[in-house]
Amino acid sequence: MYYGAPFAARAAVHRQLADVLTGRPDRRAWHLGAATLLPDEDVAALLAASAVHARRRGGPAAMASALERAADLSPEPGDQAGRLIQAAEAAVSAGQADRARELANRALDRSPDPFLRLRGQTVTGWALVASGRYRRATEVLLPLARAAAAGAPAVAWNAVGLAATAAYQSGHPDRLRAVAATITTLPPAAATIAALPPAAADETQAARLWAMTVTGQARAAGVLPRQLGLPRQLGLPRPPGTSERALLDAGAAAWLADRTSDAIRLLRAARDTLDDQPLRAACGGPLAALGWAYLDAGRWDDALELAAEAGRLAGTGVTSSTATLIAATIEAARGDTEQARAHVADALAGDVEHGRLVTARARHALGLAALADGDYQTAFDQLGQLFDEDGVPYHPHASYLATGDLALAAARCGHRLDGRKILKRVHAALAEADQPGTARRRQLMARANGILADPATPDAYSADVLHDRTGDQWPFECAQLDLESGEWLRRRRRINEAKPVLGAALEVFRALRARPWQRRCESELRACGIALPGVPASGSGLNRLTPQQRQIVRLAAAGLPNRQIAQRLYRPRIPSPPTCTGPTPSSAWPGGTSCTA
Repeated sequence: MYYGAPFAARAAVHRQLADVLTGRPDRRAWHLGAATLLPDEDVAALLAASAVHARRRGGPAAMASALERAADLSPEPGDQAGRLIQAAEAAVSAGQADRARELANRALDRSPDPFLRLRGQTVTGWALVASGRYRRATEVLLPLARAAAAGAPAVAWNAVGLAATAAYQSGHPDRLRAVAATITTLPPAAATIAALPPAAADETQAARLWAMTVTGQARAAGVLPRQLGLPRQLGLPRPPGTSERALLDAGAAAWLADRTSDAIRLLRAARDTLDDQPLRAACGGPLAALGWAYLDAGRWDDALELAAEAGRLAGTGVTSSTATLIAATIEAARGDTEQARAHVADALAGDVEHGRLVTARARHALGLAALADGDYQTAFDQLGQLFDEDGVPYHPHASYLATGDLALAAARCGHRLDGRKILKRVHAALAEADQPGTARRRQLMARANGILADPATPDAYSADVLHDRTGDQWPFECAQLDLESGEWLRRRRRINEAKPVLGAALEVFRALRARPWQRRCESELRACGIALPGVPASGSGLNRLTPQQRQIVRLAAAGLPNRQIAQRLYRPRIPSPPTCTGPTPSSAWPGGTSCTA
């Protein structure tokens, strides 16, 4: 009925409604806009001024609509362009990446103003990052940063921070090197930050911190999260004067630098400020770091809750895949291997361009599931793909998190020598890159070294790492190290030394409900002569079998023939990405990722 009426009739009703909504400026402006056919700056200005109210009522998507209508009614091209840029920024915050790019392109067509053009190109790059088009995003953002370095250094650092996100997600070394090279062309940050208002200064400093952490330069430059001017605010639910963007970038950088506690505080503070669901969905990438930080800190139920929320809000895309992989990793560690594999398949499904980060996390989850099932060959096949033959990581961050699990799979499936070769090359690659690593990485490497050490080695596990309680920040990984060092002690008949180490590991595994690891730990403690209440004695026939052997027994008892048992046990591995010297069809890799030279 509404659209069937003549425009003049509709406009008359809109004007009458505007007359009675004097106490609701955003609604009044909207009705005036609907009643106006030709450009009218007065109405356009009212709509633009009402955008903040529209955002509070309907989220950033409503704000984008108000600003887009204001632009349509603006008589001057410069005002049109400025309002379209604001609308594009609101649209990308609402998760509407394609709409944001279209609005930004319209703005670029209407104004030659250099600063507006920088903002338009920035929001275009931001939208490309949000939609998972990482290669194209770096191609847009890095030239923009270099062009803005002299006249608009804050814009330049913002662009570099977004490009760093694209490079981190993609995991391609060339893109990471391109971001690092661009950083060297930017002016000193101190002068830039000193000239900015406090909120903008925090955003610029946080973007710089994130970019330098991604490219491995933060420690060398002496830039750490606590130097952002944020430590006074870390314990507060909503840091005063600090924007969501600054908190998200600083929190993600803290997580990447293995400052897990700081990361959780900063990212939770940012999450608390995102009071509407569309904005939370748009910030899913940085907030995914909070899910991983919860997982790292042993807060697995919190991680699952956050992953469920992120997946619900994101719908599909990279954020949804990441949330699904958080759940898959926890399920694999808890022994829910069928569910974990189903979640990995969901994460890799669809036409989304998956960067190396998603693929590396998927392989780690599948490797953990295979370890839980006692299928060590499959675990080795999956985890071995996280490093190339020279020890270079498939992804510069996620690959190292699997080193201990890779070593365990190699040792248990008869590939101890292959595992040692990979580990030796990983050490060499780290030394060549001059990356000493964090306490967490040292703990992970110590676990891998101990598992693959020669049996005649007097002290396979590094004493300084074993006694460094910094590792308690990552309880599951620390308990894995305790379990395997306790196994090593027991096998050398150092029973009294092994008991407390294994007992500490068992306490963690029980708290996390990591059942496969709990069973291994209980078995070791029984071998030390400790009777565990409620646990079958070691003489129990089923208890002596591996998880995979127990599964075979149960399937056979259910009457399944050998062929069906084999089909149930078989799990396809993720194929290696093709090696090529030119473009290949997008179907060459799950998710449609194409390979370029």
